[in-house]
Amino acid sequence: MTQNANCFTAETSVHTEVLCELEWDEEAGAKLL
Repeated sequence: MTQNANCFTAETSVHTEVLCELEWDEEAGAKLL
């Protein structure tokens, strides 16, 4: 969760934010499975 927090905190560019969201979605999906 720390990595995700860092991603969302560093809202320097929309591109980075989207990438972090995609990574979070993949991790969340994997945890649900």
